[in-house]
Amino acid sequence: MNSFVFLFVLVFSFPIFTQTIEVSFVADSRFGKVNGKFTKSQIQVSKDEKTAQVSVDISSLQTGNSLRDRHLLGEDFFYVEKYPTANFILESLTPIGENLFRGSGKLTIKNVTKEISFQLSQTQDKAKVYIGTTEINRFDFGVNYDSIINKISEKVLIHFKITKD
Repeated sequence: MNSFVFLFVLVFSFPIFTQTIEVSFVADSRFGKVNGKFTKSQIQVSKDEKTAQVSVDISSLQTGNSLRDRHLLGEDFFYVEKYPTANFILESLTPIGENLFRGSGKLTIKNVTKEISFQLSQTQDKAKVYIGTTEINRFDFGVNYDSIINKISEKVLIHFKITKD
């Protein structure tokens, strides 16, 4: 039950076309990196694609180790019974290059809301695909558990992929 996971999520809110979002994370621990994902998340994007809302079902967390997953969902980490979702509201999306954007907004985990920013790239596929990454400090969101045996990094890398059909 070592490593920690974080989620999150980015981009877009107010439905007009079909979109999906995939959210995954990487956290370092003394015993190695832990990769995980959330299998249930929703995204809604505004018509002008400049604002969005993401909701992640924390109970859908998967790291490939059921014992670790149960620990992460418990009170030591996400406390899913009390805080079943994490949310992100995109507040700004600015072009910074060809198919490259800088986004920012508010991420809420365990009822704690913090401003985050991220870089987002757009692919040239038939379906628009946006890929982004951000790093958060889990302590900022009240996820403070740590182990003497398996020290867990404060920083968690979040990856997300948005597909617009």
